Amino acid sequence: MFTFFRLNKHKQFEYKPLFYDQQKEEFQERVRRIEEEMGVHKNTEYKSTLRRGAMRSYLQTSRRKDRYGSIRLIVIVLLLLALAYYLFLK
Repeated sequence: MFTFFRLNKHKQFEYKPLFYDQQKEEFQERVRRIEEEMGVHKNTEYKSTLRRGAMRSYLQTSRRKDRYGSIRLIVIVLLLLALAYYLFLK
């Protein structure tokens, strides 16, 4: 049946429990220490790809794309108007 008001459904949560495995943690710690002692260390440091001025250059390119998009739209509209003028008035 048609209703004017729509009732929201109850909220559902997707809870995924986390389990602590002490043996696994200890094993990973031992492996890390052994790798450090052997000189085999994995480069796990986070290195940001952002650099100074990156946001400014992104905004400039996005504005340029918007400008070209609006110019393209104006050209298409003008072509359609010219086509309509040619078809309907001749």
